Amino acid sequence: MSPIRIRYIKIIGVVAVLAFTLAASALLLLPKPSQTSPLPAAVHGELDLTRWDFRQQGSVKLSGEWEFYEAVP
Repeated sequence: MSPIRIRYIKIIGVVAVLAFTLAASALLLLPKPSQTSPLPAAVHGELDLTRWDFRQQGSVKLSGEWEFYEAVP
């Protein structure tokens, strides 16, 4: 083999290793879907989040039109 061809093969090898490393790093660093308990559902127009742990279970996406009322003791 000619020296140019050997250099070309080495460059292709280095690029392949870098591409694999980048892809593996991206898979490890990208956020994974949470495998927590299912999201709470609204029942009769009320969504009770008193037992929802936002630190462990994350945020709850509210879609649609909502009104918030302060609880009166």
